[in-house]
Amino acid sequence: MSVSACGYVHNTKTFLCCMGATSVFLFGFCTPILFFFLLFFLFRSTMPNKSYTFTLNRAHKIVERLKTHASELVKEAELLASPLSVRSQEEAGSQKRAADNALNALINLEAYTTVLATIHTLRQAIATANHTSGVDNLLALQNKQTQILSAYKRVLDSVAPASSVAWDQIPAVANEYTRYSLETLNADQLSAIREVIASTQMKLHATSDSVSDANRTSITVEIPEEHARIAGLAV
Repeated sequence: MSVSACGYVHNTKTFLCCMGATSVFLFGFCTPILFFFLLFFLFRSTMPNKSYTFTLNRAHKIVERLKTHASELVKEAELLASPLSVRSQEEAGSQKRAADNALNALINLEAYTTVLATIHTLRQAIATANHTSGVDNLLALQNKQTQILSAYKRVLDSVAPASSVAWDQIPAVANEYTRYSLETLNADQLSAIREVIASTQMKLHATSDSVSDANRTSITVEIPEEHARIAGLAV
């Protein structure tokens, strides 16, 4: 099974490249550094893709790594977009720093967009493989078993403190200064709860093993090489 992340053409890139070219050729205003970033920005739009094969288990880790990278890109863009502190127009380089920061913030946002596109491609491949291999049904069963186990354990834990007593242990006449904790579930009912807990725990172990086995299923996805390096697929 193979899924491809197609190339992306973004209005922001087109706008910036056109503006950079206009500044260079018509006004001679664009600095070499700014023009370098514009060329770099244009290069990113043709980011080469490559096919990679890995297990479902690893696919989830790759998605998490790319999500972390995407979050860092946004944080950096926020810092770059923040206003600069200046005293006056006499402060050397302030205007240029502001322009450079603005461009770099847009570059980060564009990079963020392409990373999200790759994450979307990976999640589509994961969803398809989960359905084909039966992982989605196994996860639903695992979730049901986990909730049953949790509910029965909670009830068992709250049933009988050490001081609780049976009905025949409570005196017929009330003592003004004494109260008793009356048992609710009897021994047979408690035994039945314990049996459900033991049985469900065994089933949950078996389901969890099946999930682990199914997550060894391999998928093939085509993503940008740069994102593969970030996720540890290519060094």
